[in-house]
Amino acid sequence: MYHAGFLIARNFAFEEIKKYVAKHASDENFSTENLKIWLTGYSRAGATANMVAGYLDEKISSGDIEYLLGAPVKDKDVYAYCFEPPMGVMSEALKDDINYSNIYNIVNLNDFVTKVAFVEWGFGRYGVDIILPTRETVAPRYDYLYKNMAKVYKDYSKSDAYCNVENIFKNEITTTGTKRYAVPQAKFLDELFLSVSISLIASNMAPDIYSSIMSLNSYKKLIYLYDAINTLNIKPQDIYVSKYQERIMELFEKWHGLNPNFSDLTLSDVLDTLRLVGFIPPNYSATVLDNGNSLVAGHYPDLALAWMKSGSFQN
Repeated sequence: MYHAGFLIARNFAFEEIKKYVAKHASDENFSTENLKIWLTGYSRAGATANMVAGYLDEKISSGDIEYLLGAPVKDKDVYAYCFEPPMGVMSEALKDDINYSNIYNIVNLNDFVTKVAFVEWGFGRYGVDIILPTRETVAPRYDYLYKNMAKVYKDYSKSDAYCNVENIFKNEITTTGTKRYAVPQAKFLDELFLSVSISLIASNMAPDIYSSIMSLNSYKKLIYLYDAINTLNIKPQDIYVSKYQERIMELFEKWHGLNPNFSDLTLSDVLDTLRLVGFIPPNYSATVLDNGNSLVAGHYPDLALAWMKSGSFQN
């Protein structure tokens, strides 16, 4: 029901909160009756904060929180602000009788990190998503809002080269050559991760089906195939865990481990590894390679901070 890595982080963080409460429970100026819990995080830490807050809300609702935490915390005592968080909880695990309205997720639709783990795999987030402006979501006023944000962005970044991540150039590889045309970055990311989800399933099916999917350029065809494959009741996350997770984790341990060797790992290395396990169709991987700077910039913390500092996201 949860992303395994974020679940480990959630449990660790909750235990640390318990230790803090136990350590200070006898302090003269500490009152468990007035305890407030503030949670925040960016990127993967944002997902952790989101899951800790969701867990607290559920234990408050069930009446188990005082036994588990050692303090009679109420939902109005929990505040969570999660910046550019991935998705770590299966949507089906969200409780219908809890609104999680004390959890806020600041999300840039141009940020690839906020789109994993895939919604196509059933993942979601606790709480309320606050969407930063994109041209698609606030079309009439985007240029005005963007100018306000760009002014603030210069205060937080050494370069303003990547503060506009609205459009990328998509590659369409055909038998007659490669065509390039501009598409909204958010739209491309949606297509990319849908194709990954489908190809992961298809790579474990008949080779001819897989080959046809890997050659697709049409988003409508991807949607059609995704709906059709869903009728087979195949869980792509199970395929990923059983066949690919260990290999991918080895790659990211090299990239983000305690002693990462960045000089030995390039974006091409990542794409090659993903292609080997059948994740990314050629048209999409070529587009990622050509637009790496813009795609990565969508996750820059200074970009999210500039949008919020400018107040544009509130309009």
